Amino acid sequence: MKDILLKLGLSWFLLLTCISFARAEFIEKPFSGTLTVSEGPYYNSNPGYADKGNHDPSWGNKLTANLGIEVPFGSVHRYTLNSSSQWLKNFEYNKFNQVNNSIAQALDLVFNKWTLNVHYNFEDSSDPTSLEMAVVSQSLLRKKVNYPGIYAEGDLGKMKLRVGYDYQDYATNEAYDVLEYQSYTPFIDLAVKMTPLWDAFMRYTYTRTDRNSNEMNGSDDNDIKVGARGDLTPYLAGEVGVGYSDVSFDDTVTGGDDSDFSGVVYSGSLSNRISQLTTQQLSFSLSPEQGYNVGNYYTCYDTKYTITHQLNSKINIDFLTEYLTNLESGTSYDKENSKIWIYGAGFSYALAKNLNLGLDYKYSDKDSKRAGKSYVVHETSLGLNYTF
Repeated sequence: MKDILLKLGLSWFLLLTCISFARAEFIEKPFSGTLTVSEGPYYNSNPGYADKGNHDPSWGNKLTANLGIEVPFGSVHRYTLNSSSQWLKNFEYNKFNQVNNSIAQALDLVFNKWTLNVHYNFEDSSDPTSLEMAVVSQSLLRKKVNYPGIYAEGDLGKMKLRVGYDYQDYATNEAYDVLEYQSYTPFIDLAVKMTPLWDAFMRYTYTRTDRNSNEMNGSDDNDIKVGARGDLTPYLAGEVGVGYSDVSFDDTVTGGDDSDFSGVVYSGSLSNRISQLTTQQLSFSLSPEQGYNVGNYYTCYDTKYTITHQLNSKINIDFLTEYLTNLESGTSYDKENSKIWIYGAGFSYALAKNLNLGLDYKYSDKDSKRAGKSYVVHETSLGLNYTF
């Protein structure tokens, strides 16, 4: 709790400092943002799937608050703050109640054709985890994650260059401290204007992960991806990227699974404006993710489709469908092999110029080969969104 209060205090100090600069620069609107508060019931067919045990279904209630603020200052510079808090209470199985908080901050300083971005994200949350871990407790996985980072981006005419460095510190409650790690990620992005409508891009990332526990293997991850993005027609824009990923684990710990990953990865997206009132989007990706065991990974596939439509000047509706698969490396008969289907719908009504009423529903269905790991979740929320 003290960590959260300290980080909130620092965030507000930076925010108020930037607002004072904005006022000193006589900016007409010193800051802007959005505030969303929503609440609603949810149903989970297996709320305790973190401990490999089947549980009776449980109803619950979820309260969510999101705040986003942007402060321009010095004419060209910008500070942004996004924070989110979520309280999830089960009417049964109180040990699986969750309180999740996150803060994301970024400071953009512009110098002629170069931008310096300094960012810091913090997450304090609980998770039954949609994947699996070798060490299982009767409690939730509680984690505190710090993500500081920096990058410089230059506009070099037909070419844009971004060079940066990210750091991650992942800490957990004592029951899961074997999962704790630190990672270090330098990266470089390059985009070249090929035509007035199309860019070619390249991204290289190296990540070193060091594990705190001598029961887990660290790893080296090299990823390179190339692709293109731009407008296919006045109504259709897209991006496609393909690359190669190599994840190699240390051999400090030889027990269990210590498989390495090497292979092709890809991602893509399409955005289509069907009409002035209707837009649809499709995205897909295939990539490895770090596993929870001695030294393993998951091959993760994700495809997502959304469509939004404006019925009139006050009413907007949207629909979502998403499909995910997770396949754990290794030869264990009990390895994770799951499929997740997600469907959702949303309704928004403009009560006033800057105030909207929102009603949302989401259905999630996980089918896992592991005993006690499948679930069905229904979530409904009613909330207000205020723009200032």
